[in-house]
Amino acid sequence: MSWNSEFVAEWQVFVDNIETRIRQEVERRDRIGLVTVNGIVQTELSKWEVQQNPSGAWLNRLRAAHTEIGTEVQATLKKANFSKSLDFEPLPYELRVVAGLGEIIAVHVILHWLKISFLKRLVGTVAFAVGLSLLYQVLWPNYRHQATALLLARLRQELGRVEQRLQEIVTKADSIDQV
Repeated sequence: MSWNSEFVAEWQVFVDNIETRIRQEVERRDRIGLVTVNGIVQTELSKWEVQQNPSGAWLNRLRAAHTEIGTEVQATLKKANFSKSLDFEPLPYELRVVAGLGEIIAVHVILHWLKISFLKRLVGTVAFAVGLSLLYQVLWPNYRHQATALLLARLRQELGRVEQRLQEIVTKADSIDQV
């Protein structure tokens, strides 16, 4: 197997691990920021330094066979940081609750202005509140899924730049081995 094909396999595992951990974090906390994303990426990048990890073992073999190339790969991995476009901060739960309460109160006041009896206002307001609650329950997971997908697409794009640079470096090792 070539250095490049082994690298591609290890890189795919690396990207999959990052995406999984980001999805878990979003599920757990409903948000994720640049600091957390970089923390997850740095944790996964640090595995390239651990010889017991497959990625680390691969990099160690590359350094043993091609010291300069292995060192260049290691340096490129250490420089990986990501832009501010990777924040995923949806509306906090508390703000969504307050907005919902505000909408419910607004409906109640509007019904009052329309001179509708108290019982009908109460029933109308409760019906609106139940409908609003159901709407949030249906729409929120979809919004979170779309926001997470956008975050991961941006991350893949930024990781793709690092991967491209690393493949250029690793290809040198394949070229040397073919001679």
